[in-house]
Amino acid sequence: MKRQISFLMMMLFSISIFAQEVLVEWNFPDESADAIADGGIEQNLDKVISTVGGTSDLDYKNGATTKAAQASGWDNGAETKYWQIAFSTEVFGDIKLSSKITSGGNDPGPRDFRVDFKIGEGGDWLEVPNSAFITANDWETGVLENLSMPEACNNQPMVYLRWIMTSDTSTAGVLVESNGKLKIDDIVLTGTDISGLENETMPSISVFPNPFSETIAFQNCNGKMVCRIFDLNGKIVFSEEIREATRINLQDLNSGIYTLQLFDSKGQLTNTQKLMKQ
Repeated sequence: MKRQISFLMMMLFSISIFAQEVLVEWNFPDESADAIADGGIEQNLDKVISTVGGTSDLDYKNGATTKAAQASGWDNGAETKYWQIAFSTEVFGDIKLSSKITSGGNDPGPRDFRVDFKIGEGGDWLEVPNSAFITANDWETGVLENLSMPEACNNQPMVYLRWIMTSDTSTAGVLVESNGKLKIDDIVLTGTDISGLENETMPSISVFPNPFSETIAFQNCNGKMVCRIFDLNGKIVFSEEIREATRINLQDLNSGIYTLQLFDSKGQLTNTQKLMKQ
């Protein structure tokens, strides 16, 4: 009996450690609907949702539960017009996305979508696997629920996501017109706190000197790796393949704090460290 109780306690403890936490969310409350995040961890509470590519300004109409963000002007927008958010995932892994998009009614908007991501402002947009979806004049069809994000999104200063239209076809089966409307609601990004696991899961690669003034070098770096350095806004300011003997020149960087990340040959994040430029 004691053994069973101990096993249950261990299971509950494990669940609590790896529980998903809301990193950022937009649910557009009735009385205070705006583009600013409605919840999440502290560093994401000032993040906003926007559109890119030339749509109308956002307004806030009836949503899945309360309000939803709405925009028109999606005509001729295939592969160019999208909803966009940016947020931090530092010390979090196993990132998951949930969202709802509706398009239809008297002014049908675009039907076909996928989700892309990029790391930092200067990163390249890449497709999130299994993220293609269609919309309809309801809040059930265009739903993503706990979509797993690529591991490259783990523990990043800034991740960008976009819901991009992939054709000019509307939910009515004809071309999207300029008055075609699209709503988005109940956006939730969750993750698991991995700060307590860093020492166990990441190899002990030394970066020295730190703080530095011009150059840095590496110890315990086995094989080829890719080094990326991000500023506090999540912009990539350095990206290069390295080996143990590599010494990189960073004298052109401004003084301040940066995040260094190392990726193995498979593109998996293996190490994250803070750097200080004097």
